[in-house]
Amino acid sequence: ISKERLIFNTIISIIILFYLIRYFQKTRIKYQLKIENQHDKLLALNRDLEQLFAIISHDIRGPLSGTEKAVESIIYDDMSQNDKNHALMLVHKQLTSLHDNLEVLLQWSSRNMKGLKTCAQTVNLEILVDDVLTLLHPLFTNKEIILNNNLKSSIKVYADPEQLNIIFRN
Repeated sequence: ISKERLIFNTIISIIILFYLIRYFQKTRIKYQLKIENQHDKLLALNRDLEQLFAIISHDIRGPLSGTEKAVESIIYDDMSQNDKNHALMLVHKQLTSLHDNLEVLLQWSSRNMKGLKTCAQTVNLEILVDDVLTLLHPLFTNKEIILNNNLKSSIKVYADPEQLNIIFRN
């Protein structure tokens, strides 16, 4: 092989090698950015899931504690039959409300498993606040707190009803 041919082949090889290295560097950087983006999304999802679990555990713990105390008082306190019946009706109301609340929370959390999503709609605040007060009534009663809903039925807001419900409960 002639010297010129050897030099030409060497130069072409270096150029090809240079472009291959450049191509693989760009590809590596592209995939690195993609991995970092996925990492950020996973962190955000993890934060959202932590919030969901914190909300669910908080919203279940309080009403269950109130129901547990009511049942304990029915079992261990000297109560008239009329008072026991009233307390059992209250426990039933609490459990029904807790069940409904849990259904809403589970639907909301399953809808938000890929990140928090807002589904805004027109919400009647009076009805929503009444539902929350009904759920939390035993807790307020145990702490001797009296809350009244003085909202007018004409007050409506455009928001996600489940998120509003969670905000008012907390």
